[in-house]
Amino acid sequence: MCMPLLSVIVPAYNEETNIPTLVERVAKALSGIDYELIIVDDGSIDNTADVAKKFEDKHPIRVIRHERNKGKIEALKTGLQAARGEFIAFLDADLEYPPEALPTMLQKALQGHDLVVATRIDTRPLHRRIVSSGARFLAKLLFAKLRRYGDPTTEMVLIRRELCSQYKLKNYIKPFIPLLLIAEKPAEIEIQLASRSSGKSSFKIKWILMYLYELLNLKFSK
Repeated sequence: MCMPLLSVIVPAYNEETNIPTLVERVAKALSGIDYELIIVDDGSIDNTADVAKKFEDKHPIRVIRHERNKGKIEALKTGLQAARGEFIAFLDADLEYPPEALPTMLQKALQGHDLVVATRIDTRPLHRRIVSSGARFLAKLLFAKLRRYGDPTTEMVLIRRELCSQYKLKNYIKPFIPLLLIAEKPAEIEIQLASRSSGKSSFKIKWILMYLYELLNLKFSK
């Protein structure tokens, strides 16, 4: 089986209303690029997997389903195990991050960068922007290497496959921070962060405390 140039991994939980738009936007953005879209349904109780499978004949999509909800980290791990691309991108199903940024990120990677970060121009409500700013500040305060990024807490990154061998998914709130720490030649682009296309945001206040714990654990567990 021929390896695609790019694997796009999308963890999804109860995202049936977003999947059709997601698939079409990814397909349009990556037109002319050899890619695969891996949608990992993390035990959704709606029809996320069934909706996604309807596009398998039209687009290069693979749908993998967890029988029960295991959390985003496990969904990302499943996607990584299945990915066949030379480059791997991570994209959320809620469409806050634009699939249209993928070609630019891939172009940067093809220029020799091992990691490309999508730095957010945040247009969300004020309280969400304040929380995000605080999260970025803490990350940069604790890790000098993260100061080279405008947005080290982004949820959209693209990497060379080789970087995966050094990457262990540990952080549950911001799982890509370890990747940003080990990248040798990173790059970043700016993106416009949108509101969710549909569905309910899974943001919870308790995640702030979990994020702080995980940062400290990452800092002092070495």
